[in-house]
Amino acid sequence: MVLPEAIVAELLAAPGIELCIDIERSEVVLPDGRRQAFALDDFARVCLLEGVDQLGYLLSKAPAITHYEERHHAC
Repeated sequence: MVLPEAIVAELLAAPGIELCIDIERSEVVLPDGRRQAFALDDFARVCLLEGVDQLGYLLSKAPAITHYEERHHAC
């Protein structure tokens, strides 16, 4: 994640602090309650929330892929 330089400097000056990283909202909650948004693409968000990587995501779609292939098989 990319955060503003001032926030990064603040975090580096306080090793050991605890942060809350809210993946659903794409926010970091700082110890004083401030929230800082960060960019996160939708696919990465889904994978993080579901605890899977790209392969795990594809494997979770196996039944739908099989169903599609059965209905649209190549000649």
